[in-house]
Amino acid sequence: MSEDRNEAIHAVMQQQEIDNVKSSLTRGRSLACGTCFNGMVEVIIRGDGNKILWVILSPQETGELIHQLTAAIGCTATLAPRNDFLDYRGWQAAKQKE
Repeated sequence: MSEDRNEAIHAVMQQQEIDNVKSSLTRGRSLACGTCFNGMVEVIIRGDGNKILWVILSPQETGELIHQLTAAIGCTATLAPRNDFLDYRGWQAAKQKE
């Protein structure tokens, strides 16, 4: 009886090791972002074994992602367009307090 129980425990432990290896193969290892075209942002997640996931985000989606990330760490972010690309985005410049 004890031997059967030990074999069952060993089988469960082996399955857990296999599951851990499988889950590490789908884990993102690095994150990068860059500009794309027409104001879009490309986010790339690299994993093990040459696996790459990517998504192209609009400026609105990028801003939402920034707010979600800062909220996850208990912070807030204030976003304002830079002065050097207002015309490209069509945003109105906010008056800055002096």
